[in-house]
Amino acid sequence: MSNDDHDLRPSDRGSSALAPLGTPTRWARDMALVGGVSGFAAPFAVLGQHTELAIFSPVAGVLGGLTGAALGFVLPRILAGPLAKRRVASLLLGGVLAGGLWGALVGTLASVIALGSGFLLVSAVLAGIGGAVQFGWVWLPYMMRSARRQRTWPVLLGACLLAPLLGHIALWLPRLL
Repeated sequence: MSNDDHDLRPSDRGSSALAPLGTPTRWARDMALVGGVSGFAAPFAVLGQHTELAIFSPVAGVLGGLTGAALGFVLPRILAGPLAKRRVASLLLGGVLAGGLWGALVGTLASVIALGSGFLLVSAVLAGIGGAVQFGWVWLPYMMRSARRQRTWPVLLGACLLAPLLGHIALWLPRLL
């Protein structure tokens, strides 16, 4: 293997392939899955089928999927470009912060669309905590498996299985801190 095999910068093979992180299209698809499942399952597990809140989970799922696709499309470019030489510790913190912002955005938009402004702050904070937990752990193993050209489905399955617990984690985590 040459030193180029470990370089996270874009390859010369074309604009659609990033060596060795995979294509933005695959990242977009997979982050849409993580965002969509998490956006739906986390609030649904907490809210259940309360009729007045029933619309929130599907709206959050759709928004999580759409924003996840957008995030996934730019992530390999960012990781292979400006963040390629950063220390892992700073990347881990950045992943938690990015997940928190992603979750808060989805929670805020879902609240405005589905419920109005009455639950805006609560929704943003809880979704932000859930997003920080979920994306905080997902992105690094996903990136490492992509870089090693290993299958990423175990990470995606883990994220989908964790998704229903995120709402409960978001409710209890602040009490533990």
